[in-house]
Amino acid sequence: MSSLRYADEDYFRKGQFQKDLSEGSEPVLIDPAWQNTILSEILSRKKESIQIKKPNLFWVATSGSTGKPKLVQKSWEQMSEEVYFWKSHFHSSFGWDLPKNPKWIVTVPLCHLYGLIWGFLFPLQMGWNPISVKRLSELTSDEIEDSYLISTPNQIRNFHSQKKILPKHIFSSGAKFPSELARVLREEGKTNVREIYGSTETGAMGVRDPFWKSRFTILPFVETRLSQEEGGHSLEVKSKLVSETAMEFVEERWDTIRLTDEDGYFPTRDWGDFSTLGWNQIGRVDRIAKIKGKRIAMDLVESLFLSLHSVSEAAVVCFEENQNSILGCYVVLKEGKTEEEVKSEMVKSFPHSHIPDTIRFSNSLPKLANQKTDYIRIKKDLENPI
Repeated sequence: MSSLRYADEDYFRKGQFQKDLSEGSEPVLIDPAWQNTILSEILSRKKESIQIKKPNLFWVATSGSTGKPKLVQKSWEQMSEEVYFWKSHFHSSFGWDLPKNPKWIVTVPLCHLYGLIWGFLFPLQMGWNPISVKRLSELTSDEIEDSYLISTPNQIRNFHSQKKILPKHIFSSGAKFPSELARVLREEGKTNVREIYGSTETGAMGVRDPFWKSRFTILPFVETRLSQEEGGHSLEVKSKLVSETAMEFVEERWDTIRLTDEDGYFPTRDWGDFSTLGWNQIGRVDRIAKIKGKRIAMDLVESLFLSLHSVSEAAVVCFEENQNSILGCYVVLKEGKTEEEVKSEMVKSFPHSHIPDTIRFSNSLPKLANQKTDYIRIKKDLENPI
C-alpha cells in the first residue's frame, strides 16, 4: 500500500524519500500546501485502492487546472536518466557553463517533479547545497548575486513587480514564459532566463531562451508526432521519461488509467506547429475556442495582456452568452496603473479579434489549492456578473 507523504523540504533533505523507495513504501508525494483542503480529503479517502507492485516507484500528486487530484507514476530510473542528461548536456542545452559551486536558489516545492529534479536531485548529484526559500525577499542582495534561481513564471513576475533584485541566471518551468518579461529582465539587469518545457507526465521535453526564441528546441531523446485537431495540430511525445500510468479519483475510488497509446506516445494536448527552428506551443487544445468565426488561443490572449506595462496578472476564459461564444478576462493591475491605461494599451496593440468582450478588474486572481489559476471560478464569475 502506498504511503501518503506531505513532502516538505525536510522529507527530502533528511533522506526519508530514498528510504521510502528502498523499503518499497511507494510514496505519494503531496504538496504540504494541500493540507486541510478538499484535495487532501480526496487523497485520504480510499487510499487502500492505491497499489503498486514494482520497486523504486512513486507517485506525484497533481491537480492541473481542473482542481481534481491525479496521481502520476514516476520511477527512480526516470529521475536518474533526466538528471544525467542535464549534467551531460548542460552547456549545449542552456548555453551556460556548468557552475562548480553555485548559489542554487529554489522557490519551487520539492514535491513537484520540476522542483524534485532541479531543487533536490540535480544539486545532490553535483554535490551542491541549494538554498530553498519561498520568497526572494527572504534573501540578502549578497545571497542573490551570482546565484541561479529555480522558479516559475508567476513567481518571477511577482518578484519583478515588487522591484526585487533577481539573479543573473534563471530556470523557469510550469507555464510558458512571457517573451516580453524576458526582454524586460534582460534590459533591466542582464538577467538570462532558460525555460524548460515539460509536464509531470512527460518529464523534460524541450528548452528555449524566451528572449530570443518563440520556439522550443526538442530534446534529442524525445520522439514527436502531430495529431490532427480542428484547425491545427497537437503534440504527442515518446521518451524514456514519459509516464505510462496514472490514477484518477472517480466515484469514490482511484482508477488506474494508461497515459500512452500502444506505440508509447503521450498526447500532451499542446496546440502548435513545427518548423526547422523548433516547436511553437501556441496554447492548450482545451484552451482554444472559435469566437466570431475565428479560432482564438486563450493562452495567447493572456500572453498579450501580460505584455502590457499596466498588467500584473491576467486570466482569459470563453463562455456562452445568448448562444454566442464570449471572450472574457480577469485582470490584476500593476501598482499605480489604471483601468483606462489597460484599455488604451489593449486597443493599440491587440488584434481586434483578440480583444475580450468583457473585462473584470480585480485585486487578485482566484486560485486553486495548488495555487494555479481557477479558470472554472473565473468563468462562473464572468457568466454571472454581480
